[in-house]
Amino acid sequence: MLIKDNKYGYKVCYQKDNEKIQRYIVTNSYDLAKWEIDRYEKSPPSDKYNNILNNVKWYILPVKTYFEYSILWRGCPFRDYLSDFIKRSKCK
Repeated sequence: MLIKDNKYGYKVCYQKDNEKIQRYIVTNSYDLAKWEIDRYEKSPPSDKYNNILNNVKWYILPVKTYFEYSILWRGCPFRDYLSDFIKRSKCK
């Protein structure tokens, strides 16, 4: 079951045929992840090798731990702000 109020964010992933699931983008809200998938289904994006992602299955997966969150958001300019927000929300 998917938690829709996950404080660590969500991964939008895709799977071609029976291949391994690949992460495409990380978002901070479920609604944004849903919007991204709707957009990708209408206008398929390309993967890191510039191959168009046609006929793929899209998934929304929650980021489950703070460790995973810190790795996925590494290099993000908003990361420090998000980390402070998460630390404050744990105290309540």
